[in-house]
Amino acid sequence: MNSTTFNSNGKLLISAEYLVVDGAQALAVPTTKGQSLTVKKTEGKPILSWNSWTFDKQCWLEILFSVPELNIISTSDTEKANWLKKLLRAAKELNTSFLNETIAIDVSTQLEFPRDWGLGSSSTLINNVAQWANVNPFELHFKISNGSGYDIACAKQNIPIRYSTKNKVQDIVPITLEKSFMNKVFFVHLNKKQNSAKAVTSYNELKKGIDLANCVEANNEITNEFINAKTLKDWASAMDKHEYLISNILQQETVKERLFPMYPHSIKSLGAWGGDFIMVSGSIEDSNYFIERGYNTITFFDQMILNPHR
Repeated sequence: MNSTTFNSNGKLLISAEYLVVDGAQALAVPTTKGQSLTVKKTEGKPILSWNSWTFDKQCWLEILFSVPELNIISTSDTEKANWLKKLLRAAKELNTSFLNETIAIDVSTQLEFPRDWGLGSSSTLINNVAQWANVNPFELHFKISNGSGYDIACAKQNIPIRYSTKNKVQDIVPITLEKSFMNKVFFVHLNKKQNSAKAVTSYNELKKGIDLANCVEANNEITNEFINAKTLKDWASAMDKHEYLISNILQQETVKERLFPMYPHSIKSLGAWGGDFIMVSGSIEDSNYFIERGYNTITFFDQMILNPHR
C-alpha cells in the first residue's frame, strides 16, 4: 500500500517568551531538525495503529484506536493517548471527512531531535496532523492549546520570522539575520525539560501585577534590536535587556545569576524559563565553560537554525 509522509520544522523562541501570548512581537526561528508523520492504509480490522519513534529509533508511544470513533483500544501511555485522541478528534471537527471511513491505518511519527530538547514535539505533530487532515493548523492548535501559535508558524516556515498574534489572528513576517557573528552564538541544553503549558499558566497569574502594555512595548523594541543587530555586541545587548525584562516580570533570577554567574559573556533563557535551551554569546573556546560543568549538548546557531543568514 502507498504511504504519505508529512514534515514539520522544530522551533526556538528567541524573544518574547511569555509575552507573545499577549500579542508581543517575537523573533522565532525554525530549526533544522523537526518531525515527520507517515500514514499508510492497510488491510485488516478498522483500527488506527499509532507508533511514535525517537530520533534514535526507539518506539516511545504505541496506541490502537478504533476507526472512525477514535476510541482508545490499548496504549503504552494513557496520558499521551488521551491528548492524541483530543487532537485527532479536533481535526475531525474541522474536517468531517477526516478519518470517517471504516478502514485500517498505520501511522508512524519520527522525531529528529531528543524529546527533552523542547524544539516542538507537540507543535510539529499538530502541524503534521493538520496537513494530513487538510485543515488550518492554527485553528487546530487553538482548539487544544492556550499557546500563542508561534511554534505552528515555525513548523511551516524555512526562514526566521517576526511573529505576533491577536484574537487568534497571526501576523507572520519572514526576516533575515546578519550572518557575520552567528559563529559566536550557541545554544546549551540545561539537561531539563520544561512544561510550556504550566509555565504560561504561572505567567498568567504574575502578569496581573505588572504594566503589561509597557512590557509588551519594551519587548517589541528588543525584538527589533535582535532583528536589526549588525554585530555580536548588538545581539548580546538585546539578550541582556530581554533577560532583565522577563526577570522582573517573573520575579526570578536570570539563568546567568542562578547557574553561571562567572561566565564572562551574555546568556539568555529561551521559551519557558528553567529548562530546555539557553542562548549564549561566545566562541567555541567559551563553550568549554559549560562542558566542564556537565552541559554537553551545545549547538551553534548556524547548525541549529534554518536559513539564518543574509
